[in-house]
Amino acid sequence: MKKVRNSIITSALVVLAVWLWLNQPKPGKTSGTPHLVTQQTDLATPPLITTQNATKPGSTAHPLTDQAVPVMDDAPIKPEPYSWMAIYRIKRQWQRCGNMIIDLIRQGDDYDPLAKINSYIQNLNTYQPGWPTSQQVNALNRQTHQCRRVIEQVRALPLPLLPVIDEQPYVSNLQQTTEQLAYYLLSLTPEHPHEQAIADSLRLILQWREQVAQVTRISKGSEVPNQTTIDQLRAEQQQLENRLDLIQKALRQQDNNAPLAEEWARIQTRLNLINQQIKALKVINQPQRDEAIAAFQLSHDALNNLLRSRNPDVFFEVQSALEQIGSLRQFGYNPNKFNDRFEFKTPFIEYVSPGEVVQQLIGVENDEWFQRLVHYATRLYHCELGADCGPTGDWIAYHCLTAFTELYANSCDQDLTVFYQQLLSENHWSDVQYTLDVIRGLYAP
Repeated sequence: MKKVRNSIITSALVVLAVWLWLNQPKPGKTSGTPHLVTQQTDLATPPLITTQNATKPGSTAHPLTDQAVPVMDDAPIKPEPYSWMAIYRIKRQWQRCGNMIIDLIRQGDDYDPLAKINSYIQNLNTYQPGWPTSQQVNALNRQTHQCRRVIEQVRALPLPLLPVIDEQPYVSNLQQTTEQLAYYLLSLTPEHPHEQAIADSLRLILQWREQVAQVTRISKGSEVPNQTTIDQLRAEQQQLENRLDLIQKALRQQDNNAPLAEEWARIQTRLNLINQQIKALKVINQPQRDEAIAAFQLSHDALNNLLRSRNPDVFFEVQSALEQIGSLRQFGYNPNKFNDRFEFKTPFIEYVSPGEVVQQLIGVENDEWFQRLVHYATRLYHCELGADCGPTGDWIAYHCLTAFTELYANSCDQDLTVFYQQLLSENHWSDVQYTLDVIRGLYAP
């Protein structure tokens, strides 16, 4: 299914036809004192709770800027066109709403976000009466209102139709509409240099994605020269997988069934061998692959250069693209860029993402620890560029509903930097600041 999804995503990037489903650096020197990142237990602690008593280093919060996405009012959607920047903010709001869009589309007026969150809280082992707080309820209601509003706004836009990219229509439409909004923006004329810079980055990102898909496709090899043999192997593979499903169901009902367990192991061994045989039968067009990699490298270098932009929206788009993030929580680092790499006949050029560059520079090998550093540091750098890091920005709505303690409830009305200072222990905050220094050294002029 992953393979099918990837191929259809690739075709989606070159389709601009009908109309929408809804309408209907080189590493630089780092600043600060040389510092070894600590690997203390507070780095590995899940972000839920247990940080109220952490030391709070004193530091001035970054002021909010005029980059904020405005809170939507209840005025009806006007038929006249939006400005270029207004449509871009609609795109960002759509991404920010994420899975809530899915719930709102599925349930419409019946969707009750408070009932959903109450059900979730009551199932927690740490549940106590009184949650969510009024701060969290207000933030939830504001978010729900904004997400309902953005659905209406998207429905009012003449977006180009892209194919459904997998069997889950709501998830597909969520991802698909983000691409539609990007294409639609590129069909419009930016009015200001700030907008032109964003448009240029979006155009380069779409080109880069097409080239990544092209290299990926070629690197998996062609089945055509040995299609008959591969089809026979796939038929056997399907039969074995069907049998495997039956065995797994039986094993869940029987604690000790040695014959079934042995058969399950034999089938797994055979499936692994079939996968290796199919991969060996694929054929790589090496000249075509070399040409595709050369084209990719040009776009990749240009995209990495844009990480030095002082435009917070350009940085957000480029960083998100290079990390191939699927949600805002991955912003800064995504170690799973190519989940289908096992299908490659010839390894894809494993480009080093921005987060991986930072990881190499600070020398943290443990991915879990590193993610706890780079996610915070990258968001703080985004704030320094002038992004909205207050209650209406990308991050606070996520944080304030992540856990149900006073610390997280208070974050609903805070600047992101203030919240992080209160959330993190002194050692963790120090390590985040060191990582932030590394990022500044890479990208700041």
